Amino acid sequence: MATILVAEDDAGVRDLVLAALGRVGHTVVTVRDGAEAMRILEAKDSAVDLLVSDINMPGLGGIELVSKAREQADRLPILMMSGTNRWAFEPETIAADITVLEKPFTLNQLLEAVEVALAETRR
Repeated sequence: MATILVAEDDAGVRDLVLAALGRVGHTVVTVRDGAEAMRILEAKDSAVDLLVSDINMPGLGGIELVSKAREQADRLPILMMSGTNRWAFEPETIAADITVLEKPFTLNQLLEAVEVALAETRR
């Protein structure tokens, strides 16, 4: 099982993701924004296996968070969640190795997306 850091400003979505991933055995740490996520990723004892982030958050948003996270750990698998169509972003904005999950999503879609994102680093 993996340690998953979830950055999501919507409490309902954050709680849903926490419950779903925790139920299948993952250790889940949740934060409300990108700045909090970066504090965790920069901690010396951080052992995050996957970053799950909303694309649109106040303050340090998901795309900026991903950029900073990749500077910290360039092989960190990332799953981005968005209520905005993924094609609304410039192609270079979201790297090819980043899994994107469009909201609304089902629990099964979430679990599948997490497995896909985690599998990217196992290759």
